[in-house]
Amino acid sequence: MEERHQNEWHKRSELFAATNTVAKVKRSELYDLTWRITAEFIIKKLDIQSDQTVFDAGFGWGRVIHGIKTFLPETRIRGIELTEELYKTACRLMANQGFRDVDLHCADILDLTDFTPDTFDAVYSTRVLHYITDKKKALTNLHRILKPSGSIVIIIPNRFCPYRWFSYNHPLYSIVKLKDLMAQVGFEGLEWGSIGFIPTRFGRFPHTSGLYALEKVFQKTFGINRIGGLAYIAGKKKCL
Repeated sequence: MEERHQNEWHKRSELFAATNTVAKVKRSELYDLTWRITAEFIIKKLDIQSDQTVFDAGFGWGRVIHGIKTFLPETRIRGIELTEELYKTACRLMANQGFRDVDLHCADILDLTDFTPDTFDAVYSTRVLHYITDKKKALTNLHRILKPSGSIVIIIPNRFCPYRWFSYNHPLYSIVKLKDLMAQVGFEGLEWGSIGFIPTRFGRFPHTSGLYALEKVFQKTFGINRIGGLAYIAGKKKCL
């Protein structure tokens, strides 16, 4: 079942790019509220510094990379994306924006042998792991390329979010199970919570919206902080 959904995702991604839908989403989803929420959350949670090198596992058309480079332009980012059309779109977006120190590859998270162990200061992945059949292998690969004491954050659609039950067409993977898998491959200090408390079905709000302050309150409110639209797991690789 999971493999079937993974294959469907790649087919949909290719169609998404081929029909120029990417151009439409770029116009509406860059500089919106969720763009800012995701990028600033990753920067803060990973404590990214301007002189560090960060790895994006499954960057899609480059929206999160765009956000991080907007708020922290000196950060070096390397990333992979399996779908060729999305990879090409991301490359064009980075070139059009004039972002430097962004190195993108068309590659599979299940095969990161081209990347040297203990290389990256931080690793993140957004809305990817729930599609991967062999999640443990993917996480093992990310653990291998992360430096000792390096930080990681994984973001997936949240199974505990009520509006996800009605608005998401694919199985919602348990963030608790994902936390267990991350512990098995060697990550420590794991914690989970959620972001994205304002459904996009209510509208695409600009990144300057006052709703950003409300989002920050929800992220810190016990109980509510578990039911946002996107769940995350954050942790570190054990120091040698």
